[in-house]
Amino acid sequence: MDMNKNPQKKKQKQKQEQKKQGKQKDAFKGLKAKDRCGGGHAPSHVYLQVVGAGSRDSGASLYVFSDFNRYLFNCGEGTQRLMHEYKLKASHLDNIFITRMKWDNIGGLSGMILTLKDIGVPECVLSGPPQLDKFTDAIKVFSGALESIKLSVRPYTEKTYTDQTMSVDQVPVF
Repeated sequence: MDMNKNPQKKKQKQKQEQKKQGKQKDAFKGLKAKDRCGGGHAPSHVYLQVVGAGSRDSGASLYVFSDFNRYLFNCGEGTQRLMHEYKLKASHLDNIFITRMKWDNIGGLSGMILTLKDIGVPECVLSGPPQLDKFTDAIKVFSGALESIKLSVRPYTEKTYTDQTMSVDQVPVF
């Protein structure tokens, strides 16, 4: 009997192939995408999600994510709520870029840092204006030492941030 004529055998064969593929995927389970592809390759996908559109409820913010990294541009008040609404995970956030030291851009930053600390994000890099390091020092006054997260502020004097996903040029306007 030909397999094309017997739909039940055809379905069984498809299920077996799916199981084999599932086992191959499980071999990568628990590995970050960086480790899966071997390092020097560019990501196959980069997505952009507008989190806040600059309405009266929240400032403009943007979430960029790829196979390797996650970036948040501006973190105004309400950004975490909107990320939760759009099912964007903060647990994978690597970098936060701040464009200006205005409340619309940093109003939710202290809460985001505390959330990243609480959910166990090991490291996050903040990039932005010169006053950003003073702002993070002020956050530490009421939140504690933030010892469980390596929080680093990239100096504004470093013009370009580059990793395997993208490059971000910083142009100071004072």
